[in-house]
Amino acid sequence: MKKLLKLSFTAIAFTLIISMSAFAHSGRTDANGGHRDNKNVSGLGYYHYHHGYSAHLHPNGICPYASPASQPTEPSVTKNVEKTSLSDIKAYLNGNFIPSFNYNGATYIVAESLDKYGFDIDWDENSRELSIKRNIEKSIEPSLSENPTETYEIQNTDITAYLYDEATGEFAEILSYNIGGQTIIQLSSIGNTSWDSSARTISVSI
Repeated sequence: MKKLLKLSFTAIAFTLIISMSAFAHSGRTDANGGHRDNKNVSGLGYYHYHHGYSAHLHPNGICPYASPASQPTEPSVTKNVEKTSLSDIKAYLNGNFIPSFNYNGATYIVAESLDKYGFDIDWDENSRELSIKRNIEKSIEPSLSENPTETYEIQNTDITAYLYDEATGEFAEILSYNIGGQTIIQLSSIGNTSWDSSARTISVSI
């Protein structure tokens, strides 16, 4: 009887060990300790990890079972974010006030705002190009507001801005940046510029 009980206990223990092993290592694992789960039996998607534990994922490439000491740490990097700055300079385009701000010591305006200053603004989504061309027949609706009262972060952009040159009859690329989905360009790139230091005004005439 004792021998039978001993055999039964051994069989149960062996079954438990096999079950635990199957749970911890369900299927063959690769060099990373994980494997594909094409039928998503685990509910974790089509690939998960084991390497000695139950099926799990590695959020952001980090194993939740790893000790804090083994976690990779990213060096602390301080990034200098470039921004526009507030300007007390009043900018005028063909005698009409136009909101502006300062960046790198130059006066910038929002290119899209030229739509109300006698320009046609054409945006090509496929080529990521913004074309600016003067239209003397277009009505002018200048802004009556003051300069922006907040600064804007200069963002990376794949957009290229072009200004139509009446002299050559062609579009020429001009310097531009992006601020919150809008394109900014130097006011001086549009036409002849004059500066009045005493009045703190900059005027562009075309």
